[in-house]
Amino acid sequence: MVPDQTRMRVHLHPQRRTVEVAGRRSVGRLLAELNVLPSTAMVIRRDELLTDGEMVEDDDEIEIRAVISGGSEGGRARREAGAPGRPSERGREAGVRTGAIVGSRKAGTHFQT
Repeated sequence: MVPDQTRMRVHLHPQRRTVEVAGRRSVGRLLAELNVLPSTAMVIRRDELLTDGEMVEDDDEIEIRAVISGGSEGGRARREAGAPGRPSERGREAGVRTGAIVGSRKAGTHFQT
């Protein structure tokens, strides 16, 4: 008789999928095996956030949560509906439309011409 091997349970969110993985490995390797880019996910064991180099074990229960970034949908909806935004937003949009701002990028900001 072959002894039961303990397997790590990995819960993927928001996919609502659970997989079982056998064997000790680094968080980075686990993410690679699951085809998850490290910059797009948080890996959590109990209440601890793990980094790529940390090791996970067979008896661990791991959560992998998608990292989502971006602006407020409410602000975008108001602008699309024609409602005025903050004065600084109107100024940036006008600057982009007129060519006064070219190729300007800030974290979490996207300008369209």
